[in-house]
Amino acid sequence: MANYLVNESKHLDLIEWLDTIEDIGVNIADAFPGVIAANERAHRILKIKEKAHQAHTAGRRRLLATINLDDEDAVIVAVDRAAHAQNTEHAANVANLYDNAADELHGDAVRIFRRSDILAILRPRFDEVAARIVEAAETIPYGVMSIGDAARLGHGDTYTQLERDAQTWRAIADLISTLHQAGVLDLGRDYHPFEAMLEDVQAYWDTLASSGRPMRVARAVAAGRPNLHIPTEPHIPYGNTSDQDRWASEDANAAEKTARAALGLTDY
Repeated sequence: MANYLVNESKHLDLIEWLDTIEDIGVNIADAFPGVIAANERAHRILKIKEKAHQAHTAGRRRLLATINLDDEDAVIVAVDRAAHAQNTEHAANVANLYDNAADELHGDAVRIFRRSDILAILRPRFDEVAARIVEAAETIPYGVMSIGDAARLGHGDTYTQLERDAQTWRAIADLISTLHQAGVLDLGRDYHPFEAMLEDVQAYWDTLASSGRPMRVARAVAAGRPNLHIPTEPHIPYGNTSDQDRWASEDANAAEKTARAALGLTDY
């Protein structure tokens, strides 16, 4: 009979969240010591379970090949124990004890994580990334649209770092959205993750103008004034129509084209 593990699916989500947080650049061992300790203890229990299973299987094969047959009483007791251990119900109960112990620890890890101040843990990394993005927006000339453009103007390294930071910015937004939907973060009903990351979300959307290019992201972040927080202002849904988005994109593209001509850059 299969053993039902209460915390299995929740723990799989936790592992995915921890991996994402680590990829973002947070030291999860420092940020979540209780979570890591519970996970490591569960891992050790499951390793012991596997070792016990292997030892039992190997011992059963070697039993009569290695036991001292001169001690007949010892042979009888050993074989009786081995036979009892081969009982499928007994074997399942042993495995379940290990699995349930690990599952309880996985549940502890999930509960500790959910009680953590996630935004406080993310904030140092968020501030670091946001500061570099804003600095790139202020440093790299308007109109630069590629690493080639940036390199020609002496900003290749800054642009390369911006590409990485723009990916991290998106990863933080996706993580906040996921944790909000999972009930780990309570941002309030219907709040978009960027409302927890910026002071002026509308300025961000207007400046982004439907583009994911690094420099457009950088200027949008700067316009939105990054600040990781629980939003308290009334939620205002992003309400641009598809036509408004298209017009904003066309205006932004035209402005960048003019700026590129002034910088002596060829069309992108």
